[in-house]
Amino acid sequence: MSPYKIYITAGLIYLVHLATSLILSYDVIPSYHDTAIKTVVKLLLVVVLAVAISRCILYVGLWQYNWVFLVLGLLLFYLAIMYKTTSTKEPGMYLDQYAHYFFLFWCVLTAVFEELLFRVFLFNGILRSFKYQKKKGALLGAMLWTSVLFGLAHISNFFESDHHPYSVTSKIIIAFGLGLLFQSVYVRFKNLSIIVMLHAIINYLGGFKGKVLAHVNDPKENIYTFSEFVETLTVALMFLIVLVAPIVYLTVRRELRSGMRTFK
Repeated sequence: MSPYKIYITAGLIYLVHLATSLILSYDVIPSYHDTAIKTVVKLLLVVVLAVAISRCILYVGLWQYNWVFLVLGLLLFYLAIMYKTTSTKEPGMYLDQYAHYFFLFWCVLTAVFEELLFRVFLFNGILRSFKYQKKKGALLGAMLWTSVLFGLAHISNFFESDHHPYSVTSKIIIAFGLGLLFQSVYVRFKNLSIIVMLHAIINYLGGFKGKVLAHVNDPKENIYTFSEFVETLTVALMFLIVLVAPIVYLTVRRELRSGMRTFK
């Protein structure tokens, strides 16, 4: 599959995903069907992605040391679950078991979808395009462009009722940083399992309170002020500069120095 076809296919897949969120945000369909529809659509898109990736030339493998990374990822996920279910004890809140099990599935499904789309499909397409053009710094360029697109993809959160517009801006920046981290781990270790598990853990930790814990709504709880936005944005920028950049360099410095020779 040529880079052009990869871009078109990835764009169509994301547009279907975005259109689904947009349509459901306007309550065109009864709200109790929203989750089921989103799940079915995302499962179908994962299947489409898997078929598309099987027809691509991958410069970075998917399953190196797979059992080791899979066991490590599952162990980390289990520890995250134990931490949240035992430490989150707040007055007036209780754990909704059904919501918890479904949320676990949703975290993994979302991670699989986004990692296949960005870290594997788009990344290899951009890398192949740069290779054809014989661009210097092709690997770093592909990593950056993929991470930028991953961050911008979170604009879809504007259509989610539980996301404040201020918070979405900072989440886009954080998503870019996390995308760059995940991409460097994928390039260094050539394994999909570990980045899917890490992504699922972040989804789980970030959404646990709002998606799983049932409580009496407090109007003050949903207020997101501009000052909180500035604080979050500052933390996000510091996260990129102080943490992401050094870790990315240390993780893939060998690959960056060797350039495209690593992927021939």
